[in-house]
Amino acid sequence: MRLALLLLALHRPCSFNSPTPAWTQFDMQQTAVCVADRWSISLPKLRSVIDCESNWYRFARNGDYRGLAQHDKDYWPERVRHADNPMLELKPSIYNPRTQLIVTAKMAAGAGWGAWACA
Repeated sequence: MRLALLLLALHRPCSFNSPTPAWTQFDMQQTAVCVADRWSISLPKLRSVIDCESNWYRFARNGDYRGLAQHDKDYWPERVRHADNPMLELKPSIYNPRTQLIVTAKMAAGAGWGAWACA
């Protein structure tokens, strides 16, 4: 199974979701390691922000904020469009952990951690 995950990760960068529909803590942690490395952001900072914002609960909600990094639901579609490219194959769901982590990493790499009160 690890070989299959590795092959998938080569096709879709930072894709560590197990074959089941549910995301495991392992899947999310592996994805976090990958996105931190790929977009040259601090892994401890990324983990700290996600710990604070959602405690790694992908369906977290707080007012208009959703997901692992608590992105504003109204800005989410544009953030995904801005972050996506054909190789990434980001999902539109605000609750998709891989997309949340990639969008968060790209935002942090480009503009810093100012969008997150927990940073």
